[in-house]
Amino acid sequence: LVLGNGAIGQAVVRMLSGFGVDTLAVGSRSPEDWRGQLPTFDWIVLALPGTPQTRGIIGAAELAAMSPQAVLVN
Repeated sequence: LVLGNGAIGQAVVRMLSGFGVDTLAVGSRSPEDWRGQLPTFDWIVLALPGTPQTRGIIGAAELAAMSPQAVLVN
């Protein structure tokens, strides 16, 4: 999962695709698109700008929902 669909998020997706990694890239304005799927992701990459809208986008509830072996990259 790549949170952030701007230039950096798109570059991350492009690089990962070179390694055959399946990715889902979403913007911060659509949390329903990814929050329900958190347990299914092995990696969560945050590529979001630091704004009031993105502050706290990953909190205790999101961390608890993640798979125990998942890695969060900020």
